[in-house]
Amino acid sequence: VHLRYINFQRVPKIKQMALKTLIITPAGEDKIWDRDANLDANRHIKAENAFTGRFAQRCHEYSIKFYPEDRVILSPKYGFVLPHEEILNYSENTFKESKIEYDTIEINAESDGLLNYERIIFLGNRKEHSEYIQIVSKILLLITVVLKTQKIQKKCSDA
Repeated sequence: VHLRYINFQRVPKIKQMALKTLIITPAGEDKIWDRDANLDANRHIKAENAFTGRFAQRCHEYSIKFYPEDRVILSPKYGFVLPHEEILNYSENTFKESKIEYDTIEINAESDGLLNYERIIFLGNRKEHSEYIQIVSKILLLITVVLKTQKIQKKCSDA
């Protein structure tokens, strides 16, 4: 299990499909509630439509194009959010501001089946998304442990 950026023009299609890959996109600071004054602040919006910043939109387009079924948004307020899940507006733009516990994010990842992936791609940069990268890195370590445990259990059951 590893975290890296990939240039998909250079990777043959067979290799892209060989591993079960999850794409994680960061939630953006700009939200639909900020852009539409007529939108009720208490209205639930699908997560994939909630973040309206340029980078968030580009990440959304990329994830739909390459990983339509294996994508998730990482939000400082909610942790991992599946694109079809509905969320409410929030003002916290960092994990520190929201005071969300890592354990909550881990439980969230486990309940959404995110620990079953062999490869994770995070769309973001170190300068603007360092908090996100730290969380994704911890989840990667957890996935590595889960995968190794599964391999050991399989070897024991085959013996």
